[in-house]
Amino acid sequence: MTNNSIFDWHKFHVVGCRLYESGSEENLRTAINRFYYGSFCQARDYLIHNNIFYDEDLKNDLCSGKGVVHEATRLIFLKEKRLINHRQGKKIHDWLVDLRDYRNRVDYNSSTDFNLEFMTRQSKIYSEKIFNTLENL
Repeated sequence: MTNNSIFDWHKFHVVGCRLYESGSEENLRTAINRFYYGSFCQARDYLIHNNIFYDEDLKNDLCSGKGVVHEATRLIFLKEKRLINHRQGKKIHDWLVDLRDYRNRVDYNSSTDFNLEFMTRQSKIYSEKIFNTLENL
């Protein structure tokens, strides 16, 4: 790997797909995590590389490298006029919200009182939609 290379976040999606195929609880939980982070990082990088920040505060949050970057990314997709006009920004926002919710549930909740198979399948679908939508913007 050279210093100028950029990581391909879609590889996290691919790892998620492999984990999903195994079907074990620990792999399904990890798959959801990979689907979220691959999609989130791809969305964040899209905004940064295209200089789409909505306002200065969200730009600072987006580029901070701190926890606020997750919310900033979602809010920019929700509020930015260039993305709203394409009607894709809100969709990406909504998919990221759901992916984040699923990730939080499986990463922080020891309980198994949720449909893990459904959440993993939906995470895979939302992740695919985010990658495809960003590619076509």
